[in-house]
Amino acid sequence: MNTIDHYRRNVLVGLAFQANRTTGSKEIRANPLSAAAEAGNVKLVRGPWIREFLDELEAFPGEAHDDQVDAASGAYEKLALRRRRGVVDKPPGW
Repeated sequence: MNTIDHYRRNVLVGLAFQANRTTGSKEIRANPLSAAAEAGNVKLVRGPWIREFLDELEAFPGEAHDDQVDAASGAYEKLALRRRRGVVDKPPGW
């Protein structure tokens, strides 16, 4: 059983779940997010998690821990795709 199927059947039962099958290396998938961040187009919400998150981003790809980088890259990809399709959701006050 693959990971996606495992989560669909055993972990996320009853929840809306959309799988995202990836291709290419994590480094390649992180490039668009990295470029957007370097251009000042990524905003982060303050929280107790932020230092650990930034430490992982800065150490990538040289460290073993890269799950947050991978998740953030995937989220950025989904948001960028929505924007290209003309679907732009902004929080109130933005």
